[in-house]
Amino acid sequence: MVLYTAFFLFSALVAALILFAAVSFDGTQLFMLPSFFVLWLLFSKSLFLYYRKSIVFKVFLITALARYVLIPFFYYFQSSYMSLSGTSTEIYLSIIIMGVELLLCSLCFSFFSKQQKRSLNNEKKVTLFLDNKITVLLILSLIGFYLLGTGVFNKINFVWALNDYAQKTTEGDIGEVAGYGGILFLIFRVVIVLLLVTIIYKAKIASSLKPYLYLLVVVSASVVIIGFSRFSMLLFALPILILINKLIPEKQIDKIKKLNICLLILLMFFITLSTIAKFSRYDTEFHWSNIVTTSTLNAYFTGVGGISAGISNAEASPLHESPLFILHDMIRNVPILSKLSSDRFSTSAAYNKDVLGHDLWADKIVPLSVTGVYHFGVFGVGLYHVLFLSLALYFERLSCKQHYIGYKFLCIDLSIKLSLIFMLNIGSFYSGFSRSLLFVFLPLFLIRTIRLRTGRLT
Repeated sequence: MVLYTAFFLFSALVAALILFAAVSFDGTQLFMLPSFFVLWLLFSKSLFLYYRKSIVFKVFLITALARYVLIPFFYYFQSSYMSLSGTSTEIYLSIIIMGVELLLCSLCFSFFSKQQKRSLNNEKKVTLFLDNKITVLLILSLIGFYLLGTGVFNKINFVWALNDYAQKTTEGDIGEVAGYGGILFLIFRVVIVLLLVTIIYKAKIASSLKPYLYLLVVVSASVVIIGFSRFSMLLFALPILILINKLIPEKQIDKIKKLNICLLILLMFFITLSTIAKFSRYDTEFHWSNIVTTSTLNAYFTGVGGISAGISNAEASPLHESPLFILHDMIRNVPILSKLSSDRFSTSAAYNKDVLGHDLWADKIVPLSVTGVYHFGVFGVGLYHVLFLSLALYFERLSCKQHYIGYKFLCIDLSIKLSLIFMLNIGSFYSGFSRSLLFVFLPLFLIRTIRLRTGRLT
């Protein structure tokens, strides 16, 4: 229960500081949000026992902490701007909506708690690896030849060379990626990493050296990124790290915990490098105070400012609750089908036009509850949180049943992405799911199937 104690003490301390600051604060009060989270922790202690081994639960905890505790803290104690659009009634209604979301997520975790614990405690070991190296190399060659024609390698760079890449981007020397180059590069990298993990696992070397080699593989793969995508770096490394932890013998568990900490420190270092490079473009002077602010946290974790901005827009829309919103939001970011979507029935386009005041671009994350209001009215509040969290828990259980390293990785990857209910909009969930099935599952399926039919070729 170390995790529970740490979260509760930290959240309670911050909530107390916020309540103290709220007494003399002249403005919209957000102290109810950390209060909601602390109360949730008080009544959810048993969940920490059921989900002790769950990565989905841990991802939820971290993102919820940022959303319900850190955003109000920075709002009260940092002199930075956070847009709170809408009337005071809509703002406080948004706070209530966030409380409802937390309650519904808690009920979802409670509903699946017993079967989740049973699956996590009886997880199958990986016994089927990428042993058929000829088939693997053939698939990598086919993908590699396709990638050469897309220009994706021009956008791939190392984290320590991001300043040079930023300069080339500013000067217009970096072209656009054609076709599905960006998506296929993901599976290209995944197959390479899984092949290297297989080689290390099967190698006849001292078992005490293997954790360090695994760490080297993850670090080497993580330093290669497309553009400035810091978040994708973390989303790629995390499922690989979880998978490797499942391959390590229990007698080496203490060593792997230390290596996990080392890897996370390295990832934070890489993310820091990419952050500095991204925010230093166009001869802009970099300031740390401009990175972690109330506004940026509110944008990344769809805080109260994001919800209040969408409520009035959803209610005022003449197309409110139109079934076409559901259809177009489902296919908007799905490969091939995206060409059939229309901005007229897109919650992202409508939301961003209301927030930004124009429709030239749409880079604001639409909170899932705002999307739910567009789709189902008041009954859509929290609906998608429960849906995607349930799917995340399902894929986590499914990963526990897999003995093929490819499927286990895919299920872990999907469970992590689907658990980001406070960070991604509905289009990201649908596109991520479809891309994983089309571009990740299919090559891994072919590798496994051909191996079963032909036996070992090496």
